[in-house]
Amino acid sequence: MIINIRSQSIPSCYLDKIFLENTNKTISSILEDDWWPYAEKIGDRHFPNVSKVKAHIKFREERGWQYEVSGNPKDPIVRLVGFKK
Repeated sequence: MIINIRSQSIPSCYLDKIFLENTNKTISSILEDDWWPYAEKIGDRHFPNVSKVKAHIKFREERGWQYEVSGNPKDPIVRLVGFKK
């Protein structure tokens, strides 16, 4: 899948890959456990908090990406499930 290839060099695609594989982590848990260690290693600061990640998801949804969102609306569980043209 293209996300796996791009996730090696594009930070936002790395975050999308995390959402693709997510089953039960909230955004804040993903940030703490998966994103921030990666971002620190590469020197990226694009997603410092839940709000910025939610904006990224909204941006992607406007372009056809599809997500399953559940749980607390302030800190939801998000899974990338597809793309609609």
